[in-house]
Amino acid sequence: MKNLLDPEDCDKIIGRISKIEPNQQRIFGHMSVSEMLYHCNKVSQAILTGGSTDKPKLKQVFLRVLVLNLMQKMPMNRHSSSKYFSKDGQLSFDNEKKQLIQMTRQFLSNKKPLSGNHPVFGRMNNRQWGRFSWIHLDHHLRQFGV
Repeated sequence: MKNLLDPEDCDKIIGRISKIEPNQQRIFGHMSVSEMLYHCNKVSQAILTGGSTDKPKLKQVFLRVLVLNLMQKMPMNRHSSSKYFSKDGQLSFDNEKKQLIQMTRQFLSNKKPLSGNHPVFGRMNNRQWGRFSWIHLDHHLRQFGV
């Protein structure tokens, strides 16, 4: 299973991010390419900086096992919290792309435990966060045909 904590998987995702162009057209969803990069940056930043770690509920554990271990792709047109989206529309494609590459590399260099609760899956360990992050980035890269 692909995981951002695996150097080879991380390098491949970074290679795909590098191929994104400013005029890339989406295949599904509603975000522009710059908005997608911003969104991925905000999600990655939240994962890398952590937060509260409440004990997960049984439903969260079931969904986490299902998605992280059995699903190969994230379903299209799923919605996320509005805090992970740009509200001003004035985004620099180059800055967002550069930041996402740097943020993705941080998964490999990070030495502390990843903490925090996923809104659907609850508390997760480093391996699970690395897996989720790979699935999330893969989803958005496929959204733009990369």
